[in-house]
Amino acid sequence: MFGAKERTATGIHLVDNTLWIVQIAGVEEVTELHALVQHALSGSGRLDGAGGTEELTQALLQVQQDRGLSFENSVMALPQEAFMLKSRPLVVAGEKANREHLLWEAKQVLAGDPNAYSIDFALTRHSGFVVAAHRHVLDLYLDVCNRGGIKNPDFDIPPFALYNAMEVADLLADEQDILALDIESLGACAILVRGGEMAGVASCSWDEDVEVSSRISDLEECLGMLLKEGDEGARPERMLIAGTAAIEGHWSVGLAENLGLSGALMDPFRGIDISPLAAADASLLPSRSKFAISAGLAFRGLFL
Repeated sequence: MFGAKERTATGIHLVDNTLWIVQIAGVEEVTELHALVQHALSGSGRLDGAGGTEELTQALLQVQQDRGLSFENSVMALPQEAFMLKSRPLVVAGEKANREHLLWEAKQVLAGDPNAYSIDFALTRHSGFVVAAHRHVLDLYLDVCNRGGIKNPDFDIPPFALYNAMEVADLLADEQDILALDIESLGACAILVRGGEMAGVASCSWDEDVEVSSRISDLEECLGMLLKEGDEGARPERMLIAGTAAIEGHWSVGLAENLGLSGALMDPFRGIDISPLAAADASLLPSRSKFAISAGLAFRGLFL
């Protein structure tokens, strides 16, 4: 009689000196894309000093004011340097026992006091993933969000957001083995999906002065090692590519070919109703693969 209540969620990803923001809404069985934002910062926005903290705070406030957006239900990505992510085979029975074992393993490799980290876990049928995020970085992001008009924010990491984007976009329906890659100018993260579940993760980073050819070589080596993990199944035949540097030809085509895979840019909005987008936002859709992490964050806020 009164209609279904609309629920919105926003994914926020700071990378390459730019805020990449996706806002979606769900009404009954329909998921709609309501906003795409690409907002450049004058500096890096990294939270390594007062300048970066204040710039990011003001950028969040400006986007909300200029676009009339509400960030009430928001999920923000943590930068790669803010967390450690490790995958381990499950060696004991029961979720509680596996969590205890993963916690023990994490404490063996963490630098310094384990209490300086917020530790969480994700379990699949065959693998366990442990995430240890620096508490001081979480505190910085919480402070920025509170001053930037985002109350009760949630946080996630890019590899998990990448998987969420694939799952909601129905890119795992056939349960084929897939390699998914998110590339930015100074680094990349990759996930190996087997039977519809995450089976492995990898990441690499570069300094600004490293030549593109060296970055490609490093990434090929990193991905080659990832492809060997959990080799009980067939080698993946395709690679989905996302990220702010994904549309550059040497990443999207040459890299996949060198690994013997068929490469394609990821469409994180596959199956999503994009008709509510304003014309200015719709002009960003040709670069939709750049928004994959932000989309995965928003999907978490809406569905999880």
